Amino acid sequence: MASVCLGIRLRAWAGLTPFPSCSFSLGASSSSCHFGSCTFPAVSSSSSSARIPLAGSSQTRYKAAVSDQQATTTKQQHPPSSSVAEVAASITALGQKARWQAAMLAFADMGRNNLSADWVTHRAAIEACRRGLQWDLCLHLLDDMKVSGMRPAVAAYGAALSACSRRAQWLPALAVLAEMRQASQATKVSPNVTIYSTVISACGQGHQWAMSLALLREAQAKSLPLDIIVFNAAMTACERGRQWSAALALLDEATGRLGLAPSAVTLGAAVSACAEGHFWQGALSLLDAAVSCRVVPDVILCNSAISAAEKGHRWDVSLALLVDMSRP
Repeated sequence: MASVCLGIRLRAWAGLTPFPSCSFSLGASSSSCHFGSCTFPAVSSSSSSARIPLAGSSQTRYKAAVSDQQATTTKQQHPPSSSVAEVAASITALGQKARWQAAMLAFADMGRNNLSADWVTHRAAIEACRRGLQWDLCLHLLDDMKVSGMRPAVAAYGAALSACSRRAQWLPALAVLAEMRQASQATKVSPNVTIYSTVISACGQGHQWAMSLALLREAQAKSLPLDIIVFNAAMTACERGRQWSAALALLDEATGRLGLAPSAVTLGAAVSACAEGHFWQGALSLLDAAVSCRVVPDVILCNSAISAAEKGHRWDVSLALLVDMSRP
């Protein structure tokens, strides 16, 4: 009920309507992809702009990412494992300790120890690189899996995409998505709503708000069960792109038509969008609505509301909010 009330309140503010659906194409078969009046370069799984090639064999490529000093230290602390299972366990443990360099050395040394990397070791190495934000190594590990005849699972793709997103590598993320869409025709590995959320976030990090909206509409067209997380990613992309009206329209759609419960991230993105649009009244109403939606306003949310009031030249409102924040 609170979500519906929030949607009604949004429409009353600015006469918002859901963001219009637009034609969108993405893949290797076209020379460009379009969203409304925006045009983007075509991206495919083999796009040279989406891969950072490393010369030599797989072992040489992975060792090249680690300095000689790191390699010497790692070999002294971690003697070679005698089985594939031991290597996988070692890579997993190193990845959990944020030691992606040591994890990749253990992976690269498997060939020298007459061990063949299997699906589990590849997956552990991808996760270690994800934690280390080594998006390019994640993509190369995916390539190695396919060359070896393995089929990466959705989780492996998701880990690689997460690294791309956190590094704002939106073109490689689009390439992986295109690859998954093509592979889904022959396998059961198809992009789910989590994959779309991650790619949308990557586009938002790269200030590609229009592409983020296009991907959201594509997920809708595929009848995927959209959740508040995917809307959060799209709203944040719009906020980063200073498209405040589009961000509020998405909030209206998510909480109104779809009845999704907003989170602190949802309202934070909406309030930030209001600040960008000098819509301080809307920011204050959202801050007030957080209570009815059972969302505890955090420091980020309150600071965004203060910023909105400041940009609207309402210093009195900013001071009042600051006083409220200081109260226990």
